[in-house]
Amino acid sequence: MISALQLSPQAPIFAIGRPSLWITLGGMSNQSAGVAGMTTDSPIRLTDPRDFLSIIPYALGYHPTDSVVVACVRANGGLGMIARSSFADLTPVRSGKEIAALVAKNVNDDDAALVFLVCYCQKTDEFTKHRMKKYLGLFRKALGDIPVETWVVGSHRFYSLDCTSSDCCPKNGFDISELEASSPSVALVYEGYAPAATRSVYTCLPEATPEARAETEKALETTRREMNGLDSPKAFRQSAFAIWLRLLEYQNRGEVLGPDKLGTLAAALEDRILRDAVLASCLPHGNDIALDLITEKATAKTGVHELLRAIVQPGPGAPEPKKYRQVTAVLDALSAHVGNTARVAPLTLRAFLAWWAGDGTLANHRLEAVSAIDSAYQLAVLLSTAMQAGIRPGWIRDDTQNSRVA
Repeated sequence: MISALQLSPQAPIFAIGRPSLWITLGGMSNQSAGVAGMTTDSPIRLTDPRDFLSIIPYALGYHPTDSVVVACVRANGGLGMIARSSFADLTPVRSGKEIAALVAKNVNDDDAALVFLVCYCQKTDEFTKHRMKKYLGLFRKALGDIPVETWVVGSHRFYSLDCTSSDCCPKNGFDISELEASSPSVALVYEGYAPAATRSVYTCLPEATPEARAETEKALETTRREMNGLDSPKAFRQSAFAIWLRLLEYQNRGEVLGPDKLGTLAAALEDRILRDAVLASCLPHGNDIALDLITEKATAKTGVHELLRAIVQPGPGAPEPKKYRQVTAVLDALSAHVGNTARVAPLTLRAFLAWWAGDGTLANHRLEAVSAIDSAYQLAVLLSTAMQAGIRPGWIRDDTQNSRVA
């Protein structure tokens, strides 16, 4: 059992839109304990593994069901890779072994010092416990000598599969309310974060009202006609980029994003150079690249090369939570107000940002939506290929490398 952990917002959490988390094994941190603020000077103390379990839904973005979750604590204390596999995928023996082997490889690459294996299921009876041990055994065997804690979380109770002491763990486990009322959960809720009820709710595509979509479509078609009549798109790109920045300001102030501007921007994003400029502006130190693209100081090829190099090269560059919420909210609004081909660019940008923040679940879902509309869309194909190859953003790889020398 872990005696104490600490949580603070320095390291990556594999989910977007929630604060970054940092976990330190007891006795290894000189930070003061606390709850308020979610700043590096006031970490949230995790007093035992139950507190760790309570943050998993926040890390995923949703409450998992009928699945095994693998959650890593890195050697330097960072909350590392979090992976989820459904029972249905694990049930075939060959499939289960392949999944466990793939997860184990990534766990080793992530420099994990401790792994939580957690089964999420509806029941916690003896039959279920036997079934869970079978699934967890696949991962235990694949992980080898890496320290592991195994838990089962049901709809009403949760318990450890490792602890047999009634003094430590009651025979019937703990009431699920202990996770919901834990100090980390309360602190995250206080900061305005809440996991979705299910994975499908978390990944569902946003939809605006038919009236709002109709107004947006009118602006979209008008802008498309204007773009077709342009001799030089430079001035238009600058104007459209200004609309993008204005929508971010509206979002920051909590104002309504008008269908007219959403339609104009959706049409403008069909221009690859403007799309890449918008993507660059979402990333740390990307504003210069964005301006070079829209003012034609850089060619599209050079600008994209610089952009991808900045994203993949190890170094600082973690998402800033407030800005991330702004840009993703605007992109979600765009996707909600348009359909068909106009949805491809905002969905791809949303997938790219999700991958950048470590949210593979959302990134994959948005890429699937893009593929259903345009399976040859180049940026989406590039991102999908990178994800399949296991390429991670540079800031996450940099954090992993730092953990190995900490």
